[in-house]
Amino acid sequence: MKDLAKALPEYTCTDGYVLKPNAEHILNGYALEITGRGVYVNRFVFPLFDCVEFITLLYSDRVGQFINFETVGKSNVCQHILELITVCERNNEEVHSPGDFIKFFESHPSLQTHPHACLINGFSLALKGDFDSSADMIQSVKDKLPEKYARCGESVLSLLESDPEKAVKRILENELIDRGITLS
Repeated sequence: MKDLAKALPEYTCTDGYVLKPNAEHILNGYALEITGRGVYVNRFVFPLFDCVEFITLLYSDRVGQFINFETVGKSNVCQHILELITVCERNNEEVHSPGDFIKFFESHPSLQTHPHACLINGFSLALKGDFDSSADMIQSVKDKLPEKYARCGESVLSLLESDPEKAVKRILENELIDRGITLS
């Protein structure tokens, strides 16, 4: 990670993540899945207003092929990761705001059938001020969610009906969840 941090000074490298500079409520970057034999690199987008307690790769795509330590040599792993990140940065859409996340969601059909992703897209719609579409989206998936996330959706849905601005504040409170990543 130290070599990556030196090569990517504008990024934050920590705990197996290479994080892009801050954006509006959206964390972007790369998750490194390190195994005994090598590394997988995943490009991810993570709405900080998601109500999960950890960074999830639900909104991610695996980048390139498995980087095998034996094949490339441990001293070349960092270079291979940098090459993947460089190519990915040139070719991928930027997701910096709730509006960008809505476009990202709409361009990924697999997310549109995932209840939790739909819930978070509903939150994005509320943050963009589209309260009716937000309520419709949350209503359509709340019964398909695990109880904990259904409660989160129901509390936002209730506020959308009575005081949409409080619903927005409630959604943004999720950004305060400790997700176990130390940013230094």
